[in-house]
Amino acid sequence: MAAMTDADVEALENLPSGWFRAEHLPFNRPIYRCERLEQRGKLQRRVVGTYPDIWSEYKRTDGEHHD
Repeated sequence: MAAMTDADVEALENLPSGWFRAEHLPFNRPIYRCERLEQRGKLQRRVVGTYPDIWSEYKRTDGEHHD
């Protein structure tokens, strides 16, 4: 698995606390970035909703982020 890039680290530092959806995060390519962070064990993902209206939510695995 590839190491985390600078963009991965920046995205991780700017994630909200608790469960969130990736679509409107304030950085470039948020869905892709969350998928990369999940692959590296930095995010947990759950699928919510009822078919056909389902979506993914993510949460940091290292606990809440504190500014």
